[in-house]
Amino acid sequence: MMKPICLCGVVIALIAPVAIAAVDVSQAQKDWQNLAELVTQFQQEFMSRSNIEKKGDTLPDEWNEWRTRFEQAMAEFKERYGATAGEVTQAFEGVQRPLDVAMPADQAFMVASGIDVAAQQKQLVDAAMDLGRESYTKWKNLDAAPTKMELKVDYAQRALNYFGLAKKLDPEGSGYDEFLAQAQAAYDESYPEWEKVLKELTWPGHNPDFAGPGDPDELAQAAVEYLSGNKWTKPEYDDEHIPIAACVRGKDWEVYKKTALGEPTQYSLDMFVAFQGTKDPKIAYAYEMVLYTREEPGVEKGLPFRYGNSRQYAKYKMLMENVPKGARSGGGGAAGGGGARPTSGFSGFLWRLILAVALLAGGLVGAAPLLKKQVPALAGLCDTLGASRGRLGIVVAAVGALCFLRALVLYFSPLTDLLPQAVAILLGLALAKDTLLGGAAGASPAGEAPSDEAAAEPAEGEGAPGKPAGFVARHRGLLEGIARHELRLGVASLFLGIVHLLLAGLWLF
Repeated sequence: MMKPICLCGVVIALIAPVAIAAVDVSQAQKDWQNLAELVTQFQQEFMSRSNIEKKGDTLPDEWNEWRTRFEQAMAEFKERYGATAGEVTQAFEGVQRPLDVAMPADQAFMVASGIDVAAQQKQLVDAAMDLGRESYTKWKNLDAAPTKMELKVDYAQRALNYFGLAKKLDPEGSGYDEFLAQAQAAYDESYPEWEKVLKELTWPGHNPDFAGPGDPDELAQAAVEYLSGNKWTKPEYDDEHIPIAACVRGKDWEVYKKTALGEPTQYSLDMFVAFQGTKDPKIAYAYEMVLYTREEPGVEKGLPFRYGNSRQYAKYKMLMENVPKGARSGGGGAAGGGGARPTSGFSGFLWRLILAVALLAGGLVGAAPLLKKQVPALAGLCDTLGASRGRLGIVVAAVGALCFLRALVLYFSPLTDLLPQAVAILLGLALAKDTLLGGAAGASPAGEAPSDEAAAEPAEGEGAPGKPAGFVARHRGLLEGIARHELRLGVASLFLGIVHLLLAGLWLF
């Protein structure tokens, strides 16, 4: 009678581990990944003081959401796979690790088990209180110079925010109201003073002792144009920064880099620059900045600028009405527009206007077949311009090329207005194709796109002109290929010409 009983015991002993390990593989992988993600989120978002500073008011809600998900995940994990690392290891034996998970299942479980949620919440509260105390101390100790009043208000606001954050994280705690009242009093004391200072901050203008070389107005305009064409990735104010005015503040160009023998290889110049944002149209962001020449042996003091940065903490807000309208801002008055890359200031306005006129004139000829059908009133103008299509094409292409070279050489901003410049060059080549390839032979009637037949070589005795220059002749196929798209280029040129004409007009305002 004992043998059957022993046999049953052996069978039970053999199948028991199989029964323990028989988990739902799909569910196990989901639980594994979920737990690993919660652990990673905890480590990345709730253990660093810097993250507390970044999250601000969103921290309590994010923390509470994570805590609820984590506690539920841990309870379900233990119920399904065991409460020890050994049980978890055995339960997940044979379960493939999810693709996006780096931790083994038992490791994720052990790290998660070591998270003391209550203790971590207390650490978050303590960190928020520490940040609040630090901000309040900075507010108290800061000398209230006019340009620092904004920072003084900011310290009071930070203290108020951090103490409020601690209270939200510990709603059942006590003592926070006293700290909040002190921070509020600091803010209420400083804010009216800053409002008064804000109205009094005026534009500094050029340094009257600037020794040169260089005209301060031109240097200021170049600074705005450079900063417009080179996006500032990390300004101190959290807003878009569009440069609108600048002035020279340094007395002289300073040597920034030099060779071992003391020969300057790069100069810098102190500037003051105002930026426009998108959050408040009445406020400008003013920065003390440094603009640099290119770096090379024998470099000279002067344009072009090749690099720029701001002096840390040397910034403040000022009323937009106190900022001169334009890049050149020597004495608080000025000329110029709102800084739109190498197209700001009067010279930028003039070049944009020239490009707009060239695009419109070329577009009227290139798109003539369509315009004559859709807008008959323009037929006469199209024919008049079309009578000189060759010369006009050369002018349009030249204007596009000169605008490109200006942006490249003077401002090192080759992508500025690249599309209209490219259209002008291509349309100009299309219009001037017959002129470049030898003149009258094969010329198309004014306002009509040339055909393949028109592009053929003229026959002997039919008034054939001299052979085209070797370079042009070698690129006959390219010119003819561009000419086939004359109508499309004409339409695009008209559109871009109108846009550029409107943008040029904005400079006047």
